[in-house]
Amino acid sequence: MNDDVRPALCRRGIQGFCPALQMKCIPTFCQLSAAGALTQVKIVFSYLLVMNASRSWFPLFEFQDWQYQSYLILPKSEEKEAPPASVVTAKKWAKGSFNCGQAFKEGDEGYTLGGKLVFREGVELEVDARGLKGVGDQPGTFEAAGYGTQGPTKGALYKLSGWVFPRLPMPTTGASRPLIIKGAVWAVNGPDSNPAIELGGSPNGTVGIFEIVSIGDA
Repeated sequence: MNDDVRPALCRRGIQGFCPALQMKCIPTFCQLSAAGALTQVKIVFSYLLVMNASRSWFPLFEFQDWQYQSYLILPKSEEKEAPPASVVTAKKWAKGSFNCGQAFKEGDEGYTLGGKLVFREGVELEVDARGLKGVGDQPGTFEAAGYGTQGPTKGALYKLSGWVFPRLPMPTTGASRPLIIKGAVWAVNGPDSNPAIELGGSPNGTVGIFEIVSIGDA
């Protein structure tokens, strides 16, 4: 390309670097006068940033192994009065695997997902989940019910509410493989054998935090 049609800054010994983009030069944008080329590059770059920030992404849960863990925050009296950043008492509530397939579109911006939480042989919950797609690099939502249909969990019901966080950097395909799901879990009902006490031994109404983490490809 003739140097005379490059922006003035590009001719100051820094060929190959675009002062407007602050990145490697894109010569096809530099076809106008110096001022015109810089303006054109800025407009295109701004457009790309806006498009990327507003692009929604669909969660690809399939072909991954997922681990579920939940925790109860149980601060003692003195810990409740402690300042922020203080250590408080907590314990692990449950641990298992989350087995699921692919999610399906629900409307323009939503998804549904079916799966199963397996804690040990014979102790499992069916899971029905739905949520909204994420936008840009922001998380999507995750709302689910985990319920027992047979064996020692029959009649048990839990509600989960949280967010689906994508892997970064985001792809440009409009879909992303989630990295982690985080939120709160509420014990609604215990099993038929003891309806007032949930499977972990706590009373109905107990609320904890949960995370479902991708631990590798299936």
